[in-house]
Amino acid sequence: MLSILLLMSNAQKSKISISPFDNFTKAMDGLMRVPHSEIKAALDKEKREKTRKKRAKNPPASSGVSGPSSGTED
Repeated sequence: MLSILLLMSNAQKSKISISPFDNFTKAMDGLMRVPHSEIKAALDKEKREKTRKKRAKNPPASSGVSGPSSGTED
């Protein structure tokens, strides 16, 4: 049945009513097919990217302006 639904246009799909239980079952089946290692890898990658973006927004204090003695000594 799923392969038939994939081949149908949106107009044809709207004519076929899928029960909420079947819809839920289909969603859960799709979720359970994904291995845990893939999910963990995606979450770890997202976490690294967020950390990298956070660091880019807040540059370290040691880079940039050097405070009261800016290198111009009399």
